[in-house]
Amino acid sequence: MKKFVWGCMLLVVVLFTCMATGIYPVAIVNGSPILARTWKRAEAAAIQFTQTNLIASGRAPIDFALAENVHLLIEARKDALLALIENKLVAKEGDVIVADLDARANERVDAAVRQSVNLKEGAGFLYGLDFNKFRDLILLPQARRDLLRETFEEKKEDFLNWFSTLKAHARVRLLFTPFSWDGERVK
Repeated sequence: MKKFVWGCMLLVVVLFTCMATGIYPVAIVNGSPILARTWKRAEAAAIQFTQTNLIASGRAPIDFALAENVHLLIEARKDALLALIENKLVAKEGDVIVADLDARANERVDAAVRQSVNLKEGAGFLYGLDFNKFRDLILLPQARRDLLRETFEEKKEDFLNWFSTLKAHARVRLLFTPFSWDGERVK
């Protein structure tokens, strides 16, 4: 009986730790997890980017805590999760189209960083991310997509059609979220 009680207590501690640190999956994309902490980070970056753009254009930032803006927060959460799902699909399936996709994307990002004077500071200002997280969440996914898009253009094929088909055939399972996957987007 003591072992059972200790086992239950250990399980509660482990579950609490996982929930508190966000190291539990919120999505499984073709067998690969997206962790809650990654989703929260992407959501916070999207909100920070929106707020920064509003302020820069002379408009007031959005108070996402207000009941009248809850739909905007929900959309930001869905969009952030969709971006992570799409990034996971491109990262996993893009190598079929572009050999060494990750290596080439890393080279492209490194070149952009060398040419930019304020990119690292801009990551914090615009997205509220340190540079390594900015690189992983924003720069590398964009570089992968750019490389794929360019490859499809060279072949005179339709990237968007390929991407749409990729999403439609993906095995995406959302966990611990109020959302669902419809084969194209998070609903």
